[in-house]
Amino acid sequence: MKLKILPFLFLALTMTACGSDSSDGTGSNESANTNSNFANANPATHRLEFPKLKDATTNIVIVHNSGGEVNYSVEYDTNKKLSRWSCYEIYASNRETHTQRYHSDSNQYPQDPQLDSKYRWSTDPSGAAATLTGTFVPLPTV
Repeated sequence: MKLKILPFLFLALTMTACGSDSSDGTGSNESANTNSNFANANPATHRLEFPKLKDATTNIVIVHNSGGEVNYSVEYDTNKKLSRWSCYEIYASNRETHTQRYHSDSNQYPQDPQLDSKYRWSTDPSGAAATLTGTFVPLPTV
């Protein structure tokens, strides 16, 4: 009879000995998200598609809206005068074709109108104007 109770006693002691599932003993399995932008005052940076912001003192976040939705966003490094990244979320509405692709013989890659002119290059240093915008957004499929 005593031998039949022994496995149950062992199981009960094993289950109560493990009071926490976490390595730090707090009972929480969640670790701090070091990539979170919640400390940033701009609520647009809290969106899931945003990468970790690098430096709020020298970088600017530009958020472009269209039709009440965020179209795309860019983190711009003011010291290097270039974008660090661009991000966007694809909605059904921003995948629709509303216009033809932009083409201009004199200004194919215009500067961002929300970027202060003091952070822009006055001329294209590389000869490839596409590098100035740093924005890569997929074209809608037809």
